[in-house]
Amino acid sequence: MTTNIGYEQPRLPAGSSPRDRRAQALLGGNHSVLKELGIGTNDPASAVHIVKETAGAGFLTERIQASVNSGSFAGRKSRGTLDARAVVVANDSLLTVSGFAYVGDNNTYQETCRIDYDVDGSVSDAAKGAPGRIIFRTSSGSGLLKRMRITSAGKVGIGLDDPSTKLTVEGTITLKEQAAADADVAAYGQLWVKTATPNELYFTTDAGNDIQITSGTAMAGGSGDITSVVAGAGMTGGATSGAATLNVIGGDGITANADEIEATVDGSTIELSASDGSGTIRVKDNGVTLAKMAGLTRGSIIYGDASGDPAALAVGSANTVLQSDGTDSSWGTVATAMIADNAVSLAKMAGLARGKIIYGDASGDPAALAVGDADQVLTTDGTDISWEDASGGGVSLSGSTNNTVATVTGSNALIGEANLTFDGNSLAVVTGSASAIPCTITGASGQSVDLFVVEANGGGDYFSVNNAGTVVMGLAGSKSITTKEQSGTNTAGHDIFIKAGKSTGNGEGGDVRIYTSPVGSSGSSVNAWAEALKVRHDKIVDFKIAAHEDGAGSLAEAEGASLGKLFLEIKVGGTQYYVPLYV
Repeated sequence: MTTNIGYEQPRLPAGSSPRDRRAQALLGGNHSVLKELGIGTNDPASAVHIVKETAGAGFLTERIQASVNSGSFAGRKSRGTLDARAVVVANDSLLTVSGFAYVGDNNTYQETCRIDYDVDGSVSDAAKGAPGRIIFRTSSGSGLLKRMRITSAGKVGIGLDDPSTKLTVEGTITLKEQAAADADVAAYGQLWVKTATPNELYFTTDAGNDIQITSGTAMAGGSGDITSVVAGAGMTGGATSGAATLNVIGGDGITANADEIEATVDGSTIELSASDGSGTIRVKDNGVTLAKMAGLTRGSIIYGDASGDPAALAVGSANTVLQSDGTDSSWGTVATAMIADNAVSLAKMAGLARGKIIYGDASGDPAALAVGDADQVLTTDGTDISWEDASGGGVSLSGSTNNTVATVTGSNALIGEANLTFDGNSLAVVTGSASAIPCTITGASGQSVDLFVVEANGGGDYFSVNNAGTVVMGLAGSKSITTKEQSGTNTAGHDIFIKAGKSTGNGEGGDVRIYTSPVGSSGSSVNAWAEALKVRHDKIVDFKIAAHEDGAGSLAEAEGASLGKLFLEIKVGGTQYYVPLYV
């Protein structure tokens, strides 16, 4: 260890203690005060210079104490002299931590980075009375440059000296994309980039709501209020798909602290200007100005004058009409207003009265059709129109698949005395409450025809309910009553129930009877019904006997014969069998 400024302790013979050396120095009037200290070097370049050619060339402080305090490295600064210290001023540097790199024999060590601890403002003689800042500098190979500072107000500036907020950055900020936001923390929001191609910018609230800001190629779609537009290009761009609309409803409308407002629509610009003091509203490049509108009076209109500019055309005289000569417009008088060479004159209109309508008569001329009677409807026979009773034509509702062709609401809202024809794909009758009957069909007094008929498109009844309440199946071909087919796997089919009428008290219940119509004689006469099977109210099945055995042992028709042994005639697989019956 060597010092080159101050006093070196005298060298004593080997075995002498440090205390002996200090005592001899004091006797000689010298103090062991070091002004430069070299550790590993005889030529210190600073107050303390440590040199070591192996690992461990560092500065280590160790504090052993039962407290939260640690070893420290501090810089202290004052102005003045050792005997008369003076107060520091703003921008004085208190501590500098630097890094040097050896660049070669010519320039030896060059500073590459530095952290400065400076005074950041005025100083007062009070506890904690000096504001401070930290400045970070780095070098790109052409000298040190300021990169970041932390001010005495706790504001961080990157790329600039005077940050205005907690973090102010001059230049571009890069965010590494990630799959999702981090865990939510109350009172904190997150700004992050979501992994996508291209990636997307998000803001996540402390409640975990992910708000997309960009879609990767443009601003993300959304809704809300536009509260202001700052200076610059204003609202530009447009919708990414289809048209975009700005609606202003209520309030003060659209206001601006500007001399001019322009709106461009389909290449034409509408300009609101106050810069010339006229308060002009005009289509740009060809003004429709307040000055040009000033000639307007009651009844006058704006038209294009001989120069093609907007002008006010004064109101015409009574009973004149606006007409054109192919170049200009003007008010003129005409005897009759013509429609395709056939006059609609006041004389022909004179027949009008309350409820009458104008129509084309047999000659094709306009004429007044008298009002019809109460509840009549206007109908046509294909040539003329006339008022007719509603029963004459009925009501026709025509539509297509999935379209509502008519909606009828209220009690007795649609009453037809004749036909109701629905020309569509389906007819649905839905009640407004569970206790209402969806559809009631009531026959007229003395009804002689069917009440309800379902027909095929080409004609022929499929299903009808006659005036006696009997349900009749179709007129042609074999008809069946089936339940709806099921779907799915291993789904059971629906049952068919045939139920006779219920009785009350000790009255007998209704029987279930099945009739057929046996073959009759040749001709067009309708054959009679014959009962084939009856299920009685007491659950006894009553079959009609088909055959009996006569005295000769032969089978004969049972009807009208002297009955012997009886048989029930059945067919199995198309073969006729006779099952003997025993009493």
